[in-house]
Parts: sequence; structure tokens; C-alpha cells
Amino acid sequence: MENHNVRKIQIEKLIFEELRCIIPYEMSDPRVVNIEITKVILSEDLKRAKVYFISRCENNHFLEEEVLNKASGFVRFEIGKSIQLKYIPTLSFFLDKELQEEINYE
Repeated sequence: MENHNVRKIQIEKLIFEELRCIIPYEMSDPRVVNIEITKVILSEDLKRAKVYFISRCENNHFLEEEVLNKASGFVRFEIGKSIQLKYIPTLSFFLDKELQEEINYE
């Protein structure tokens, strides 16, 4: 079980790093250029990933979340080009509400 947790953490880090490059530089949608990925949480079976983000703009965060979720297939494809895994997890994007509130408060 220990090896499974180590593997899960390694894959989370790999996906996190790839997303930090793909979203601002590979996506052509201007609505997502000011977002920052905060964390990636993989399911136990490694088939689904929850991706949390914050926005540096005072935009409609629901719209950013919607755009990211609609582009998740493209993002997943791009991850698959860089990371050699048998199965690339399905991605679901969520606003990191706690961190976003802190940013808005400042």
C-alpha cells in the first residue's frame, strides 16, 4: 500500500507541473491566462483527478471553471504527450475557494 501512495503522489506532482505549463501557454483562450493551479488530487484508482485553481483577476470564476472543464479533453491529451502513463486521468477543475477568498481579501 505504501508504494501505491508514493506512486499517487508522484503522478499528482507530474500532472501539477504539466498543468502549470499547458494552461497558460498551450491554451489559446484568454479567459484562462490568469489562473494558477493550486493542487491536484487523484482518486485512489488513479483514473480521476480533481484540479484546483485560483484566479488572479476579478473575473467570473464560474466561467473560468466552465471553460477549463470544457477544455479538459484537450488538456488531458496534452498531458498524455508529456507523461508516459497507461491511463491519463479524467480531469475536473474546481475553484480553490479558500485560497481565492484570501486573495480577494488582500
